[in-house]
Amino acid sequence: MKGNQVPLVSIIVPVYNAEKYLNRCVDSILSQAMTDFELLLIDDGSKDESGRICDEYAAKDARVRAFHKPNGGVSSARNLGLDNAIGKWVTFCDADDVVLPSWLSNFIDNTCSSVDYVIQGFVTDKAMFESEDVEFTNRRKFSFSFEGPMKEGLLLMNNNSMLGYVWCKLYKRSIIENFNVSFNESYNYQEDLVFNLNYLQYCKIIKSSGDIGYIYYVPNWESKYENKTNLFELNRDKFLLVHNIYGEKNNPLSLHFLGDYIASLFLLFKMNNSGCRSKLIEFRKNVGVSVLHSNVFFVTKWAIFLDVTCLVSPVVIWMHTKLKTST
Repeated sequence: MKGNQVPLVSIIVPVYNAEKYLNRCVDSILSQAMTDFELLLIDDGSKDESGRICDEYAAKDARVRAFHKPNGGVSSARNLGLDNAIGKWVTFCDADDVVLPSWLSNFIDNTCSSVDYVIQGFVTDKAMFESEDVEFTNRRKFSFSFEGPMKEGLLLMNNNSMLGYVWCKLYKRSIIENFNVSFNESYNYQEDLVFNLNYLQYCKIIKSSGDIGYIYYVPNWESKYENKTNLFELNRDKFLLVHNIYGEKNNPLSLHFLGDYIASLFLLFKMNNSGCRSKLIEFRKNVGVSVLHSNVFFVTKWAIFLDVTCLVSPVVIWMHTKLKTST
């Protein structure tokens, strides 16, 4: 960037102990065909050489800015990036992934004043790509083409397993700032999904391209998410955000998140959590008649719906969790 020129795109990369992959990631970003961008490297209290590598890139390329903070998790790192981003559009990249030279061009070629949210495809892999012309026959590809109302596009994203990622999306910074959209730092699981649902509350038109520009290296899910925090609150937020978009209208996404919310409530009772009754009261207020649309045993869901004082339904749910192997 020259002088006070505002970049078209801000790219935010959270970095934590990523020295093994960081050069590969940053080099792929700096090799973009579209050069009007800034790169924000957020060192999240790394204990290896990641911080030094970030500073070296910032010293060599004016488009790169390095930030250092105490370790607080990927959401806090991304939020720091959002606080400092100045581009018209914002996107993300993970430090252990790579992008093809066409990644940013794929986004920008699909932007216009009426589009609030741009999506492009990605492939999953466990090996380093060698060129943009590589054949993806041995990789799993995720993409779909669409341009239209947000509500329709949201269902298509979910159907194509693309809702829970931020690095295959392009966001308007004006929407992020005007509506204070940020990552919930209390979640260490599906925080991307909640961010997307929050942002989509303020979108009218979204566009998805079948182009592929991102290579996602699939992590070891069991080790990465060994300890998932605040699952009840997470599933509550997912349900409420989708309910705010679709209201009482039933669709697979609404029913899926309702099922997650119910499952997390039942888990509290199964584990005899001390706060399960207060969570039940909160659940009943949030869900209301929607609980009757779930696939829970009819006696259990009617007890939840009818029990205004929540004196009977805790016993019914406890019995349900003891007698049923699943919800």
